Amino acid sequence: MGFRGFFNTLIPGSNKQSAPPHQQPQNPPAEPPEDFADYTLDDVIKFTSTMGSGFLGARTMGRLSERLLDIAFDERDVSEKDRNSAAVLYESLVKDIEQGLASHPDGLVAFKAAQEMHFESLRSYGRGSLCWLISAPGLTDTDMINIIIESENGALLPRFINIAPDVWNGFKAKVLKMLIYDRQRSGESNAVFILAGLVAASDQVAFNALTFNERSALLNASMDYSSARQVLVNYRLLPEVSSALPFEPRVDSGVIAQIATLSVKGDDGESPWNDNALSAHPEFNDDQKAGIGVVLVALRIYVWLETLEGLYGKAYASNVEESFKNVLSSSWSSLEHIIEVIRGSKRESGKETATVGWDSMIAIGYMEAYMPNDDTMPEETKMSLYHAAIKIYNAEHVYWMNQDRFLLRYLSLSNSFITLIPDTEGHRRISVHSQVV
Repeated sequence: MGFRGFFNTLIPGSNKQSAPPHQQPQNPPAEPPEDFADYTLDDVIKFTSTMGSGFLGARTMGRLSERLLDIAFDERDVSEKDRNSAAVLYESLVKDIEQGLASHPDGLVAFKAAQEMHFESLRSYGRGSLCWLISAPGLTDTDMINIIIESENGALLPRFINIAPDVWNGFKAKVLKMLIYDRQRSGESNAVFILAGLVAASDQVAFNALTFNERSALLNASMDYSSARQVLVNYRLLPEVSSALPFEPRVDSGVIAQIATLSVKGDDGESPWNDNALSAHPEFNDDQKAGIGVVLVALRIYVWLETLEGLYGKAYASNVEESFKNVLSSSWSSLEHIIEVIRGSKRESGKETATVGWDSMIAIGYMEAYMPNDDTMPEETKMSLYHAAIKIYNAEHVYWMNQDRFLLRYLSLSNSFITLIPDTEGHRRISVHSQVV
């Protein structure tokens, strides 16, 4: 790979620089090969020691420098010792070339440009690139896809997609399918929400594998499920026509408001959110746990309102929001503020220049508010808290996007007599007598 032959035109007439007679080898070797592609590091060292740098022309030294770069940053069956040695020898050779071109500024500029081009090529195809990783001998398509979806390889995807669009287009549907299965958490079953959740959590593979328009559709999954679903339909990961049952007839908004309220507020007035997810992270203090709990309550309300507006319209969702305000009157002001932050984060992550998912923005933002102000917390511990908070928030987000639709569909498909009856304390409670049809 590379730009062999470039140095033919570096400096006219300077392809071979003869040393004074007393410095030339007694038995000058044969003309250097046109291509050093088969040379090992030992071959290169032997060649240069035999020829002597003063006997080598710019073209030959250029080809040697490319070969050393390939040994250091591309070849597979090369020891780390030889890679390091090739890199060191390359630096030495470059100094010789640049000294030789010192009196030819145009040639020096051209040489440096060629080196940068070769480095750029190595970034795309060389050791550590996604092209290099998936082109290892003996890999099956499944092996390649498993490499692509590894979290640490997500950052490599944009360059790979740019240089090999046809290859990527052939892989993309399989990559998305495998990604959904690989990242699926216990209890998650809706592929649309799983993929939407991955983007929201800044999963680098999901974020970079999808186009801006695809991410935008998934970002709005709870409000516009059909458009988000179409992303998967386009890759034949879901059938064109959904077999899911409808959400009609709709249930009275007062009933939905009661059910939605129960999902965010227990009988004791506290959030029913279970903090078992924090058991693996004892470094969370009580304030951080409480902060996460409040944010998750606001998230549940937000998902309910988005889902209802998407299915039944703004007026219906507004009626339910009024019920939230009445029931959660004492804490509504703080919850409403967090809901606005969630909306704002969604707008920010919906910009074409965004590189972070909105769940990540929110979780990290609120964790910052509960971090010590004295900077005594080790950076590693802080990052662990951030990642834990993102994971908890994102899991809750995906769960309630699916759960809300499940509850609405169940109620819509029930041949029910659903009424709001006063309890002994005068509060309205839900009474359901139904036969599922």
